Amino acid sequence: MKKTILIITISIISCTNNDVIVNTAIDDNVVDLKGKLKTLEFVINTHYQKNDELVPYKDITKEDYIYYANGLLKEVRAIQYSIDSNTTNPVINSDTITHLKEYKYENNRIKEIQTYRKGNSITIESFNYTGDLITERIEAYNSSYYTYKYTYNSAKELIKEEMYKNQYPSPITIIEFINTNGVITHETQTKGDNAYSIEYIYDEYHNPLKDILPSAFLKILKEGKNNRLNKYNNISNITYNSDNYPLQKIDSDDYNTILETYYQYYK
Repeated sequence: MKKTILIITISIISCTNNDVIVNTAIDDNVVDLKGKLKTLEFVINTHYQKNDELVPYKDITKEDYIYYANGLLKEVRAIQYSIDSNTTNPVINSDTITHLKEYKYENNRIKEIQTYRKGNSITIESFNYTGDLITERIEAYNSSYYTYKYTYNSAKELIKEEMYKNQYPSPITIIEFINTNGVITHETQTKGDNAYSIEYIYDEYHNPLKDILPSAFLKILKEGKNNRLNKYNNISNITYNSDNYPLQKIDSDDYNTILETYYQYYK
């Protein structure tokens, strides 16, 4: 049985220790993947100007999810391509942008994420812990890096994120959260003299990320057991499967751009 619900949606956005140990449980023969996220496909429906007319086209990204034997996420392999309204059978050619994201663990705690574009490393994220919580993430590029520092309350709930660029002593962005029972309901983001606030609303259904990523990492992604539903006043139509996981999500914005997200799970 499938069920559809009309809701307000949210979209979200997410590094360097030199001593990284790859998880000892590496094995491509994962015992049971049933129910885990298999693919995500993002389809952006928009248009471009050609002479005096607007030509519809789609930007498509497909992500495949690969796992270690213990069920933790190992790799995300992505392809990106565009097709216009006159293309019925697109051919993925040399213009296709291919991304690979590799996840490495130490004692089942995420320690490094390395992202490649067409075989070339473009970012390395590393994570430092205090106890079982991630308190620092370093995102390194070729010539610069960003440091994210995380603060928690006594209940181990995320309450603040500070972002620093290179060796600058002051944060360029500060985000403060209202976090109740592990659920973020409100954030206030400050950048320079500008500040804005966002209230979060969630559904009552399963977030597929909770089954594939460690809880400490989910905290800094601002993800939980349910799906976040609202941000920037976007509206979504979401369809769930019989196990109450998302199957399809359709978002729209003020510029007549529609984003369709399709979920597939291992059977």
